[in-house]
Amino acid sequence: PFTGHITLAYVSGLESEQDRERLADTLIALNREWFGQPIPFSLARAEFRRFADMAAYLRDPGWPVFRFAAG
Repeated sequence: PFTGHITLAYVSGLESEQDRERLADTLIALNREWFGQPIPFSLARAEFRRFADMAAYLRDPGWPVFRFAAG
């Protein structure tokens, strides 16, 4: 029931199908450009959070945390 992801941005206000398609095409082009290359950021920690809206990410101190080894 959980999906791991890294949120880079939230997008709203794309009313027309043309705007949504243009955004999708842009994201696909970026993925193709970066595919096979190191990602331009690193992850040090992953944790569970719950959110009821896009402004409040709540975390219980007992929920799991994963720290990535430096590599």
